[in-house]
Amino acid sequence: MHQVSAGVGLVKREDLRRKLEELYRERGEQQPEAAARQFLEDVREHAALLLERGPGEYGFIHLTFEEYLAAVAIALGGQGDCRPIVAQIAPHVGEQPWREVALLTVSYLGIIQQLDSVAGEVAETLADEQPGEPGQAVVLAGEAVLDSWPGGVPPKSKTHLEQALLTTMQSPKPDPQLRRRAGCCWGVWAGCPMI
Repeated sequence: MHQVSAGVGLVKREDLRRKLEELYRERGEQQPEAAARQFLEDVREHAALLLERGPGEYGFIHLTFEEYLAAVAIALGGQGDCRPIVAQIAPHVGEQPWREVALLTVSYLGIIQQLDSVAGEVAETLADEQPGEPGQAVVLAGEAVLDSWPGGVPPKSKTHLEQALLTTMQSPKPDPQLRRRAGCCWGVWAGCPMI
């Protein structure tokens, strides 16, 4: 849902059914059509997490569930390798509906999966490659490290991001609001009060 309608969180029933069938097929389900139909029926009858929001459209009861599940899917899709994860996040750097997904992905990797080195690599790679407008990826990566600190990323990643944030807030290229966000993130680590 987040891939097709980020921020809106709606998907047409038939698109959802087809995607569920595809997922059940990939898992080796003998009757993917029946499994998808049963899932949709169970969701409608028993779970209040995914709701029919309008004629033929489904959405999560709250966008937070969608963002979290999108982050989990991205993290699990990496199988411990940062490259596929960065490839999923990079095209969406600077897009507000994807911000929380990126933050949750890094935290999920580092805290839940206890793959702190992979979480750190994701943040460092985003900061180094800088997809999006100048400074956006650095600030996003810095905020992700801040959210998962301590324990969600290794100290070397925190140090790497501190330097990248410092460079970003001193650069004339990013817009002033982005430089301010870089400074606020860096300031938390440096012990400065939030502005």
